[in-house]
Amino acid sequence: MNNIGCSFAANREHILATNTDYFSVNAQEHPAYPFGYDFGRYVNFSGKQFSFQVIKEYSQWLYDGVLPCMASLVQISPTEGDLTFRFLAKCYVFGEHIDDKPWMNDIMDVFIRVHLQDWNFGMDHQVIMYTYEFTKETSLMRRLLVDMYAYCMEPGDNVKAMLRELPGEFAHDILVALNVVGRATSKDWRERLNKPRLYHHEAQRRLLS
Repeated sequence: MNNIGCSFAANREHILATNTDYFSVNAQEHPAYPFGYDFGRYVNFSGKQFSFQVIKEYSQWLYDGVLPCMASLVQISPTEGDLTFRFLAKCYVFGEHIDDKPWMNDIMDVFIRVHLQDWNFGMDHQVIMYTYEFTKETSLMRRLLVDMYAYCMEPGDNVKAMLRELPGEFAHDILVALNVVGRATSKDWRERLNKPRLYHHEAQRRLLS
């Protein structure tokens, strides 16, 4: 994050350090600092896993239990959809990095909601590449993206040609998934998305302290 982002996080160190396991472990107690935490020195905000907008969204979510971005997602254009998916991917990667499962579940729900509204089966390549660069092999966000393609490829599609245009590891995972889903259709995919818990982590929502 830049200096503005770090200042924003420092001003919210209390809610981060007392309500998020990752930050409470990494924020060292120190009586000379506000709320008794020497926060910035012990928590590493470097890297693409952290951004000012994501930290801002996350802090507000800790306060309210609601994602602020939801207000802007009533109706979105295809261009706005791509930007939204990129932002949500960053939010999910951040959640994996700090291992906050309720946050990841909420982000996943919004991601699915936007996908259902957008109903475009060709995901922005930036979203795919970012997700594959920064998530684990077992990531449920990877699984969602792979399933999206595997379920929605039509029988007449030139699958090999389509896969050649996708990032290699992602294309390999789709091939594996195609053997599992068989002759699934976009209708099957929509029905599957009516059960978003398939892409949820088991977790209890944290009570704000």
